[in-house]
Amino acid sequence: MHITMVGRRTVPSQRRLTTVLHFRRPLLGRIAWTIIGPVHRRAAKSLITAATTLRPDQELDSAAGSTQVDRGSRVSGLAFVDEHAVVINAPANNVWLNLSAALDQTFSGSVATTYARVAGCAERSPSGPRPLAIDSTLVGFRVASARPGAELELTGRHRFSVYALSFHMEQANSGQTRLRARTHANFPGGGGRLYRLLVVRTGFHARSVRHLLKDIQRQTESSRGTG
Repeated sequence: MHITMVGRRTVPSQRRLTTVLHFRRPLLGRIAWTIIGPVHRRAAKSLITAATTLRPDQELDSAAGSTQVDRGSRVSGLAFVDEHAVVINAPANNVWLNLSAALDQTFSGSVATTYARVAGCAERSPSGPRPLAIDSTLVGFRVASARPGAELELTGRHRFSVYALSFHMEQANSGQTRLRARTHANFPGGGGRLYRLLVVRTGFHARSVRHLLKDIQRQTESSRGTG
């Protein structure tokens, strides 16, 4: 079957989600829909309920066609999710450069762009200066704060979450830098709760962040050794 879903804001306080089906193989399609249909209706109801709870500044900007991120609030109002850290045998400026490069590498490619499109991320392509600076974008993120050698804060949103990922660099011992990654996020509505279960409660998010930190550690210490 081919499925088309159209969301509309009929009036400021009302949202409408319309699903249109085209069965390429009518018999099998209708059998499949008897199983999928009830799940789809529950998910659609959760999604449309979550949409009605968004503040006006969180909704899609009709003129620009993309979600506006409230960069002024950043982490304010978002719930703490987790924090991970790694100690890197290199000064903070070296860590900063490799952090920017690793993020570009991680949030790029067909997998990241496909995920961003399906999830409805506000930022779907990289842009802006490198190393990362305020208003630079990665797939799924926009840079809200950038202090070279000290702090990098990324914010973003999609259909199921509003989130912030921040990195903090501080001196550990002589010649060493502790890099901390902190995640804050809200997961509105039933769709958000399901997304949190799949991404956070399963440990997938934590493993991904730890893997990213290890990559930054390896790349930074390797580049320092060859330099």
